[in-house]
Amino acid sequence: MAAGNGTYTNQVTGGLGRLFTRDPTRECRCEAASFLAAYLLGLPSFGLAPTALEALKLVDSSSSSSSVDYGSAAGVHRLLVWLLAPVASEQAEHRTLLISDPRQVG
Repeated sequence: MAAGNGTYTNQVTGGLGRLFTRDPTRECRCEAASFLAAYLLGLPSFGLAPTALEALKLVDSSSSSSSVDYGSAAGVHRLLVWLLAPVASEQAEHRTLLISDPRQVG
């Protein structure tokens, strides 16, 4: 990369914007999307902040005591919808994602 084309400056300002930008409306919208998706999908987990770790815990616990098998195709689809609900909500309103993390699915 050639110095002076603004690439580094854009990366630094983007990173600083993520660190110091606080938007309660955006945060609440993402949490509400996660909570609603978890409720409608019947997920017995903490619905406000979906993470891949929580999804793995559900897959692990479903094999022993749950009536729903989250390791099946339908269960995985439920978990993916739950993980991507805040991403879809934030992307619908804003161009850049500050609160949600689409890498939780990958």
